[in-house]
Amino acid sequence: MAIDAAQRAPGPGGDAGTPADDTELAARLGLAAARLTRHLRRRLSGNLSLSQLSALHLIERAGPLAIGELAEAEGAAAATMTRIVDALERDGYVRRRGSTTDRRSVMLSVTAKGRRLVQRRRRSRTAYVATRLARLTPAERRALAAALPALERLSREEP
Repeated sequence: MAIDAAQRAPGPGGDAGTPADDTELAARLGLAAARLTRHLRRRLSGNLSLSQLSALHLIERAGPLAIGELAEAEGAAAATMTRIVDALERDGYVRRRGSTTDRRSVMLSVTAKGRRLVQRRRRSRTAYVATRLARLTPAERRALAAALPALERLSREEP
């Protein structure tokens, strides 16, 4: 159900066009995001767990990283992250190397095999979403494009 003009009311500061019920907007947005995420997971997860995939993507994007940095970024305990990294290393997706600045620290980096997997997943995700977007009307696609800056901001901010 779309929020139409009859369901809109001035928001804080009197801005017209703000949904009258931000709780409903939040619920619907959360449900839509969860459904899209579920569709993507089903099609793209392969043989790695979601935690492993998330860690691999982060190491590929921000690495090399120490296990503690990875655990903090992922919101996981260091022991849990160690188990995740052990599996990724065993399967050849990441490698551990001693830090050049701190002999007590081990840095994680993605291997060529891990990079290929991340790139393949990104291409698959993009193709899947493009296929779904093609089912929308031009007006719906324009509405999504207009909403992207706000969605990107929501996805980056901490609660």
